[in-house]
Amino acid sequence: MKFLVLGRFVPDADHDTRMDDERRRVRELKDSGVLEQAFRKADKSGAYLIFNASSIEEVERAISSLPFVQEGIMVADIEEIESLEFIWSS
Repeated sequence: MKFLVLGRFVPDADHDTRMDDERRRVRELKDSGVLEQAFRKADKSGAYLIFNASSIEEVERAISSLPFVQEGIMVADIEEIESLEFIWSS
């Protein structure tokens, strides 16, 4: 199953203090295969993450392990998504 996560920084939160820890954890999730892709919003107000997981609970556990989320610096919304590959494969 695929999931799109929209992470948004809490206004006025100082994310610089945990940036190294956040990068490290994101790399671990990527290396484990559960996190497929990560994009920073152009206005730097948050990120879009694509997860490949067996359940939304697995994604919730992964997101709750992020230092930014643990510190209340970022909040995240999770949506299950489906590929539109069928459109161009027919």
